[in-house]
Amino acid sequence: MKLFSKLLKSEADAPAASDEAGDVALDEAPPADEVLAEERREHPRRAVLWMGELGLGGATFDCQVWNVSLSGAKLRSTLPLGPGTAVALTLPRFGVLPANVIWHSENEMGLAFSSTEEVRAALGETVRSLGLDPGAPDTE
Repeated sequence: MKLFSKLLKSEADAPAASDEAGDVALDEAPPADEVLAEERREHPRRAVLWMGELGLGGATFDCQVWNVSLSGAKLRSTLPLGPGTAVALTLPRFGVLPANVIWHSENEMGLAFSSTEEVRAALGETVRSLGLDPGAPDTE
């Protein structure tokens, strides 16, 4: 048992050399623009892979949600929408979230949700399980 706990301790103390995919060393500093963007964020953003639909003018278009926060999301979609475009993001597990496009690049776009309270209500327990609202009380 002592050998096992000693092995666990030595692995925990060892610095990690790469991320889960093994592509990037964790001790490397992220690009300055990513650091600045994170510092400006009001709410934590978490990586997800959810299928959804963007509603625009009565039509719907498939999209993938790559990350989400209480205030917005990053999507992959072939729909070329400009900043300021009002859309409705439909997520099958959570419902419809009104949003505005804030940026678009190639096949990606960023959305700002219209109301963090609507997002909190729609996502329910997922807000806590993803750690999207660190100030929220723990219900366990």
